[in-house]
Formats: sequence, C-alpha cells, structure tokens
Amino acid sequence: MAEYTKQHPSLEEIQMYEEVLDKIADTYNPTFRRLILPKSIKTDKGNLILIMPDYTAENYEGETFNSKWNVALGGSEFGNYLADEIPDIVFDLSVVDTSIVYENEILKQSNKLEFRTDEYLNEFKDVTDLFCKHGQLNNDEVAKAERIVSKAFPQKTILSNADFYPRNFIRLPTGKIVLIDWDTWSSRQYPRRCKYVLDHIENVAAHCFVHMWDNSPWQQIFVQQLRIRFTNMQPEDFQRALLINSLGMAHWFGVDGNKNLKQNGPEINDISACQKQLILFKEGLKDEFIIKIWGK
Repeated sequence: MAEYTKQHPSLEEIQMYEEVLDKIADTYNPTFRRLILPKSIKTDKGNLILIMPDYTAENYEGETFNSKWNVALGGSEFGNYLADEIPDIVFDLSVVDTSIVYENEILKQSNKLEFRTDEYLNEFKDVTDLFCKHGQLNNDEVAKAERIVSKAFPQKTILSNADFYPRNFIRLPTGKIVLIDWDTWSSRQYPRRCKYVLDHIENVAAHCFVHMWDNSPWQQIFVQQLRIRFTNMQPEDFQRALLINSLGMAHWFGVDGNKNLKQNGPEINDISACQKQLILFKEGLKDEFIIKIWGK
C-alpha cells in the first residue's frame, strides 16, 4: 500500500485521524450507504508528521474531481453527476456518534469545535460590515439576512470535515465515496472562516451547494435528494445555511484567499468566485428563490 506524508499537520488534525477517524472507521464504514471515512497509518506527534494511505493508491483508487471543479468552473462541468449521491454522505455523517469528539481533550478546546449561532453572529457582522464598506451589500440586505441567520438551527450537529465539496471526494469503483481533508476548521491562518468540527446538517450540505454555482439543475436535484433523506428539514433552515455559507465563501474568495485584495477590499468588478457567492447570497434572501430550489 502506498503512503504519503503530510508535514506539520495541526495537533487537531492528528487527533482527528488518530483518536477519532481511526477509532470509528471500522465500525461505521461497513454500514454507511455511501461514505468511507479515511484512516491514517501512523502519526508522529513529536515531529508533527502524519502518514496516511496515498489517496491514489490501490485502497483509495478512484475518481477525483479536481479537473471538474475549480474556482473558474464552479459546478458548471458536473451536469447532474453526484447530485443524488452526495446527500447519502451527509446522511451517513449524521448517524455518527459525536461523543468521541467531546471526549477528546485537544479537540474540545478548539475554538472551532461546534457551530453556535450566537458566536457566528460576530463573524457575520464583521464580514457584512466589510462588504457594505465596499458597496457590495446594502443595509437592507444585511438586515434581512441577520433576521434569518439569527435563529438557531433546530437539528443536532454532525461530524464535519469542514470543507465538504467535490475536490475532497474520491469516488471508488464500488460507488462509495472517501471524504478527505479533515483539517480545514483548525486553520490558524484564517480564523474567521466559518468552519467547525461539528456542524449542522444544513450547513454541511449548503457548503457543497454553494460551491456548485453555474449549475442550478444540479443544485435543485441535490436539495430534493436532501429532502428525501431528511424529511424534517425545513426550507428556512436550509436558507439560513445557504446565507451563512455563501457569505463565508464570498469572504474567502474575496479577501482571505487572495492576499492582493486584503488592502483594497473584495473585488467583484469581473465575474469572479467572490461575485458568484455574493450573487447567491442575494438570491438566497428571496423567498421565490428558496421556493424554487425547495420544490413542492
């Protein structure tokens, strides 16, 4: 079996592989509809080295999506592919007992342990103030969005890799999908990025939804399949998650992800990924848009 070594992973990432994923993968993987939780081979805490199976090796050899998804393309190259499969992964994540995370001394001290609405509102204000300052959102839009995102999610939090979108999926010949990259939420570089070890079902799903811009048929199928698997999911809760994630990604693409824009604010004069997310954020404020994607 081939290996690859990741230098200088965070302590949280080592904990996720060694103390969470390694301990639950053998229990859950055989029972999941679609998901495969990855396992590490060994970790070296002293030298901060993480050794995992090579994701192109025999055990995880499968289809990757780096060529189909990038910042320029969004979801435009996907057709309807994976739209009815990815909701299975969300469902699989929802059945994992998350108590193992709360029992971990390092993970439970993380400031990104679990999404909390009251804490998120501080981030919301910082980001919306920035976009308003540069004329890309107005006060009415922000006020309406704040009313929506201020309400708490009714459903439980679930295990999350915090970057749930196609570039972190490997589709095996069996149809199972390996979910990789379990460290995004522990980033010290971009501490305001809204990503958590444990997050709500709607937030996990909406993170994928907002990455699939320029493919509204895919997005609609995806939401319909989510509704089949989560019959108690409500449109207002998905709307809340859509706003949270599109705003967060607009900030990422416009500011955090591009050092050149930090001085001058987000740039949306061209058709950029930042603009795509802001457009989706504004669409998500409209009841008719939510009704359209939610269906009958």
